[in-house]
Amino acid sequence: MNTQVELIEGINIEEINKQPWWNRPLWGKRSFLEFLLSLIDNRKRIPQQMINRHDQAWQKSEILTATLRALLSDSFSAPDFLIFARINLLKYFEKNNQYFNQVAEIIQIIIKHLDSLSILGQVEIDFQQDSLQELYQFTENIVTQKLSKLVFQEKLRKQKELILSNLSTTEEERAVKTYVKKLYIISEYPRVLELYFFLKRHELDDWGLLNKLGNFIKNNNQNNLQELKAFVLIAKANDNWFKNLEQALGFFCWEEDSVAYAKILQYLALSYKYESLYPQFQRFLAYLGQWEKTYYYILCIREKYSTSQYHHPKTFKQNIPGFDIYKIYHDYLDSSYVLKQL
Repeated sequence: MNTQVELIEGINIEEINKQPWWNRPLWGKRSFLEFLLSLIDNRKRIPQQMINRHDQAWQKSEILTATLRALLSDSFSAPDFLIFARINLLKYFEKNNQYFNQVAEIIQIIIKHLDSLSILGQVEIDFQQDSLQELYQFTENIVTQKLSKLVFQEKLRKQKELILSNLSTTEEERAVKTYVKKLYIISEYPRVLELYFFLKRHELDDWGLLNKLGNFIKNNNQNNLQELKAFVLIAKANDNWFKNLEQALGFFCWEEDSVAYAKILQYLALSYKYESLYPQFQRFLAYLGQWEKTYYYILCIREKYSTSQYHHPKTFKQNIPGFDIYKIYHDYLDSSYVLKQL
């Protein structure tokens, strides 16, 4: 006698016999109960093409979620990092942040090139001879002409040779060479040259103060920077410089001066602390934006074919992967900000 369990069209007879009579299949794999429910339930079936599209989108969301988890860093949840991310989002949308953006950019440039700029300033203070004054004025004049880098450097080289031929002391020669060398370095960044002479014209070239600001911003990069108090204190201590910069730029500050300046310093300290991490966060947000589009595409299909009118296959009942990440970081997407303004 054959002891193997008999199979009819892939159906296990032994397993069927264990079921109550009303749950046994009448034909194929459909039970009597399922047959009765089908007589009562007159919902339509979703077109297979739409099921395929839904399932492909769901698989895409799964792949995107894996990428998001790979990019996700513990630092993204740090309170001061989230403040930095929020500022970066707002600074590109809020119209009243024009002053914030420009002042932040100016101070950021100064700090980045502070060594070269402060040496230029110190040479000008220490060497007031006519020949050196001629070099300073010549340099400012050609900077205002907005020449190309190569033309600027060539003109500067010729002027240096002319001045060196008329100098009598090695100290003056050393000063000229140092001054021109630093000009060559920052001429790689045309805006830095313009900024240097902008600060000079408006008597904002207080290199001692600027060095203190630079050190304060750089040395705070290991601290939790979410509290504004320390930045308010240093802003108040240097209030006159900020107000003079505000007047030179022709801007009117949008809130209490010391608070506005403190927010700028906080942003710069955060930029310095997170400058290597933020590009990763931007990539993370780019993938999150793709995930968001996929997510709403899936929801759109599910809502179009509602459960009240259509039978939903199992895949339509699955949770969309990645929503736990999205609900934390969706507010940092450009699309979320724009929607809130509508």
